[in-house]
Amino acid sequence: MSVLALYSFHSVKGGVGKSTLATLNALQLAKKHPDARVLLVDMDLTGTSLADVLPLQAPRVSEDNVLALDSAAAEWCSVDDTRAAVRRRGDEVDPRQRHVAFLNDYLLFAPLDGSLDADPRSLFWKYNGAPKNLDVLPSSALPRDLQRILPVIFDEHQSAFLEARLETLISRVLSSDRNEADETLRDLHVVLDVPPTIPGLSRAVLSAVMRLSARDGVVDLADNRPTDRVFQDIETRRGRAFVVTSRDLQDLRAAARWLRATTDDRVRVIVNRSDEGSAVQMRDELRDALGGAPTGSVLDAPTESADASDWAPQFASAIWVPNNPSLRIFRAEDAIPNEQFDWLEAEP
Repeated sequence: MSVLALYSFHSVKGGVGKSTLATLNALQLAKKHPDARVLLVDMDLTGTSLADVLPLQAPRVSEDNVLALDSAAAEWCSVDDTRAAVRRRGDEVDPRQRHVAFLNDYLLFAPLDGSLDADPRSLFWKYNGAPKNLDVLPSSALPRDLQRILPVIFDEHQSAFLEARLETLISRVLSSDRNEADETLRDLHVVLDVPPTIPGLSRAVLSAVMRLSARDGVVDLADNRPTDRVFQDIETRRGRAFVVTSRDLQDLRAAARWLRATTDDRVRVIVNRSDEGSAVQMRDELRDALGGAPTGSVLDAPTESADASDWAPQFASAIWVPNNPSLRIFRAEDAIPNEQFDWLEAEP
C-alpha cells in the first residue's frame, strides 16, 4: 500500500522553533518508516538556511562545477567541504557558477529548450548521522540568491507558480521511486518548513498540502493544469499543517487569528517550549494566557468564563512541546536527539 504524507510547519512570526520542530519531525518519520523516503524541504527562503545550522552534506559537483541534473545524486561532500562550497557560492562573481545546489535552483530552473525539467533527487543533501532514508533540500539565504528569489516569493501573482513547482517536485520524486518490476510506489513523507508571514509562498505550500491530501481525491491546481497521474496511484494520502506558536500572549493571539480562518481538522496548533504538566494544567495555562475568549472577534475584549478553544477551536487539541534542551539541535554538537518525540503526533 503506497503512502504519501505531507506535513507543513507554519508560524505567524519567526523565532518560535518552527524549523527545529520540522527537522525533528523529519528525523522521527525517518526512524519510524525506514523503508520510506523522507524529504525535508526548507521552504523558508528568507530565513536561516538549514545548511547553516545542521551538519548537511551537499551532492558533489564535477571538477568543472557541473551538477548532473538528470539523475539522483551519487556522491556527497563532507560537512566541511559542503560549508566551504557554500562560502564559495556566496563569494562567486559569475552567476553561472553554483558550486553547490539549493532549493532556489530548482524553483527557478528553466531548461533552455523547455523540454526537460531537473530531477529533484540530484539536488538532495544528506544529513550527517541521520537515517539514510532522510533527504534534505535546503534553501539559500545568500545575498546573490535572495536577489533572484525575493521578487518571486513576495509576489502574490507568483503563488500558483510556486505551488506548481512544489507539486512537480513531489510528483517527480514519486515517479522516480516507482518499482519498474511491479509498478509499486515507494512511500514518501514530505516535511515542509514554511516561512513566517509571507502570504504568497505560505499559502502556496498550504494549498498544495490540502489539495494533494484531500479525502475525496486529489484536487487539480487549475482547470488547465491537471495533477500528475502518479498522485492517482497513491493508495493512502495524509496531510497535516502545524501552526507553531510560543507561549507569548501576542503570539498566541496572532496565531488564533490565523487559525480562525479555517475549520479543516488537518490544521493543528503546536505550543512550543512549554513546561511539563498535565493536559488540564496546560489547558488552564492557555485559557489564563489568553484571558478567556473573545466575545466576537479576536480584537474584542475577552469574557471571563470561556475556554481558550473559543479563540480558535484548534486550541482544544493543542500539541504541547516541552522546553527540553536536548531538542535544541541547531548548531549543537549532537544534532541527532537520541530520544523519541512522539508528542509531535506527526501522523493522523
